Amino acid sequence: MTKNDFFEIIASILNVPTDSLSLDSTPGQISSWDSLAHVSMCAAIEQSLNIQFSMAEMLSIKSLSDMVDMLTKHGIILD
Repeated sequence: MTKNDFFEIIASILNVPTDSLSLDSTPGQISSWDSLAHVSMCAAIEQSLNIQFSMAEMLSIKSLSDMVDMLTKHGIILD
């Protein structure tokens, strides 16, 4: 998965333009990033990459950078 693919998945769930997202993006900056969107983003990334986040991992994600860090822990490096 490329970083662009990652941002496209997140943007589609949050219903925002892809170019409005960065690794520093947080729920406080994006009004559509609520708890349901958070779970949906995690589920979409899990499905795309055939991985599974633990509940603790999902709860620790406070920014898109945190999600990328979780992917790295699962052995996935975004191109």
